[in-house]
Amino acid sequence: MKRCNGITVILIFMLLFPFIGTAVHAENISYTVTVVAPPEVMSVSVHPDSVMIYPCPATTQITVTATVFHSNSINQIESVEITTISPAITGVSMPIVMTPENEGDVQVTYTATIDLPCCTPRGGYTLEVAATDRYGSEDTGSTEFNVEATVAIRATDMKFGRVAPGESSTASTTVTCTGNVEIEFVDQLSPGYDNPEDNDGITWSDMTSGLHTIADDNIETSWDNSTTIACGDSVDAEFTLSVPYGTLLGTYTGTATFTPTPVFLREV
Repeated sequence: MKRCNGITVILIFMLLFPFIGTAVHAENISYTVTVVAPPEVMSVSVHPDSVMIYPCPATTQITVTATVFHSNSINQIESVEITTISPAITGVSMPIVMTPENEGDVQVTYTATIDLPCCTPRGGYTLEVAATDRYGSEDTGSTEFNVEATVAIRATDMKFGRVAPGESSTASTTVTCTGNVEIEFVDQLSPGYDNPEDNDGITWSDMTSGLHTIADDNIETSWDNSTTIACGDSVDAEFTLSVPYGTLLGTYTGTATFTPTPVFLREV
């Protein structure tokens, strides 16, 4: 009986203290977190948002402004660029790097200027800005602006030279479209220009030398009223002067007026 009790005590002791004589090793682990957040393009604007294009060969400057937020710090912003203008504008290359101004802790304003070519077509455009941080995170923002129609031309002077009474001479002027829309010269009452009261696109005055005159009906043009001129293109307009018998000697001068009309008005 005592022998059994001894065995029972040993078993109970082993059950209550199983790890006596066992080595236990603890393990430490580390954990990390990288606090990142993508940049946020808060706003994009174009000034002016309604653009009147200067006649050729001048360019027209617009200013693009973007406000970018980064919740970590503006120091995390790697780049802010104008990435696209849609539709694309010939002569304006992408991307365009923007420059930071008015910096704060987490928000900064970026600006860039764009020189629009004189032949930038009229119409609406969408401009997109992309902001990228050091981790490659990106956000985009966009805005719209409008290019208005500029109707403008340039024409060279004409010289008919020396003409005897009873004879005629032909001269031409080169007409260049310097606006950003295709133009034409309307002949309101065909056939024939030089009707100011009818708002003809081409008219001309009498030629005078002191008190002497060559009436304007002695001049005519062969200009075809179906001719149109696109931005940057030139066309020669030919005129013929007939000097009447009895015209006195002298140098006579006059003025021709070209009043262009945008072709898109015809299509409305």
